[in-house]
Formats: sequence, structure tokens, C-alpha cells
Amino acid sequence: MKAITIFTPTYNVAETLADTVRSVRDQHQRREMEVEYFVLDGGSTDSTVEVAESLGLRMIARRPGSTLTEALDLGMKHAAGEVATMVPAGDRLVPGSLDALADVPSGTELVIGAVRWIGPSGEDLGTLRPWPSWLGARAHAALGWNHLPPMCTFLSPAAYVRLGGYDMDFEIGADYELATRALAGGLRTVRIPRVLAEYDRDGTNLSVRDPEKREQETAVVQQRFAPRNRLVRGAMRAGVSSWVHAANPTWALHNRRGTGRRIAVPAQ
Repeated sequence: MKAITIFTPTYNVAETLADTVRSVRDQHQRREMEVEYFVLDGGSTDSTVEVAESLGLRMIARRPGSTLTEALDLGMKHAAGEVATMVPAGDRLVPGSLDALADVPSGTELVIGAVRWIGPSGEDLGTLRPWPSWLGARAHAALGWNHLPPMCTFLSPAAYVRLGGYDMDFEIGADYELATRALAGGLRTVRIPRVLAEYDRDGTNLSVRDPEKREQETAVVQQRFAPRNRLVRGAMRAGVSSWVHAANPTWALHNRRGTGRRIAVPAQ
């Protein structure tokens, strides 16, 4: 793979933006790979813009007050790489991530990597392995939360358009809905078993702050993709949850009280 796009939606993230930018720029990617990186600011009132300018970042203005879903859509529409992903401010790519992507064949439409969860004090909360090929969209919908967080999931801009883009009716779970739709779309997919990114589990996520909205949007995803019969859906969810916990024991240990159900959506 020769070209990758990474973007970060920003809104009052002056304290965390530089750490994310460093994680992208410190990658020792191969010379033949081009990396496009830009931020989409939604009218920050702190020093986010000044920080971005001091780092020499390309900035794309988005409508003040625009939703995260609108920011994600704008980022994908501006992406020029073969695949693109969003890395929220505060989250990080791990060293070697882009080298791993360089080995992905051109023409791949979806790349799914592993993600490491990081707690509020910097503690390792465990790793989520990539969603396996034998568990499809129905199982992902039945699970009830997004197992393909954006920072370690790369989607072809052309496939994004073909899928119909983000559902703009979703406020916090658009990534979950699109990820499930992508799993159902028959895309040319590569799974990378290594950790590509770290997800900062600091409690500021929109899905954590608004559990009622999260549950409403999760119900829509399940209506669209999961088994209609509640008993069948419940049994599928129990089975998939058992696999997730067995495949990711350290993560399961830290999330056994249900925090794993919280969709990885940044508060921007």
C-alpha cells in the first residue's frame, strides 16, 4: 500500500492534540509510502488552532457546532489515500503501525487491526484483537458495541462512497453503524493481528456521557443487521461476547463490569 490518509477532528483539544500528532509523525514508515495527515477543526475556543499551526498541520475548517458524524464524513471525503482512518486527539498510533500497513496489498478496501485500551492513569487495560472473518455483520450488530474502533480500522474512500457514507442521523454511534455495514458489504479485507493504535479510555467519550442515546442508536444498528428474533439475537450476543472475552483475557478482566459495551467514539 502506497498512500494512507489519517485525520483528527478537533474541538478544544489543545492539551492532547500534540501527543496524537507525534504518534503519527514519529512513524518510521517506508520511503515509498505517502502519509496524508490533516485536522478538521469545529471552531475551537481554546488554543487548539494555535497548537495545530505551531505543528505545521494542514487544517480544514468545518461548520462550528457540527457533529462528530459530520466531521468524520468530511474527513473521508477529503481523503486522498488508498485507505483512511480517524485518530481522535488523545489517542495514538503505536510505533510500526504504518510499516504494517505498507505490507497490505493495493486494492484492499478495509484494514482491521488490534487496539490497546489505555486507562485514565496510563495503565494498560488490555488489547482487542481484530474482528475475525468468521464473525460477520450479524454477529457484530448482535454484540451491541463497536469492535472495530476507528483508530485501528482503515477504509478505502472509494468503498466509503460505495457504502453510502456515514448515516448522518447517528450522533455518537455512526462508526458502529458504518463498521457493521462494511462487514456486510463484501469488501476486500485484510486483518492485521498486531496493535495499530492506543485508545485512551478517559471517560470523556460521547457514548459514555450519553448512555441513553448510545442505547437508542445501538437498537437501530441491531434492527438493521442483527437477527430479528430477540431470543436468537440474545443467544448470538451471548456467544459472541464469550468469544470476545476468551480471545482478549486482559481486556476482559478490566471490562467485566460492562465497560466493554461502550462504543469508542471521541468527544469532539
